[in-house]
Amino acid sequence: MRTRLTAEPVLLRDQITPEVLNIQEFSYLSDRRCRNTTLEERKPWVDDYWSRADVNLITSDDAESFANFYHRVTDFMQHLDALKSHYTDQHLLVFSHGQFLQLLKIMMAQKQALSSTLMREFRYDLLNNQLGNAEFFIYK
Repeated sequence: MRTRLTAEPVLLRDQITPEVLNIQEFSYLSDRRCRNTTLEERKPWVDDYWSRADVNLITSDDAESFANFYHRVTDFMQHLDALKSHYTDQHLLVFSHGQFLQLLKIMMAQKQALSSTLMREFRYDLLNNQLGNAEFFIYK
């Protein structure tokens, strides 16, 4: 919803019909469990998740593993690569959430196999090199 609201002015201005893809935020904790909790209350769950660096860990039935998230990002990269020839004279805009774009940017810089090392690198980047709201970059 937030992503759609961010994209709305561009969609209206340029009369664009959006294509909605599977590039939503990475949800590694249960939305149900986190509902009505504070950041402070969730911090131990977050720290536990990232300290394990288990790419296959799924914390609940309404969460996803880092492996699933990784595959969504790499699938999206393949989708973009297939479209490159169509966008030589015009631009393609992608609106998504920070975590998705953060991993996309890491993988653009250097394609990596799924691993605990990549998971740790991703977490480090989230904490130390986080993308800003409405920040953009060029996919190559």
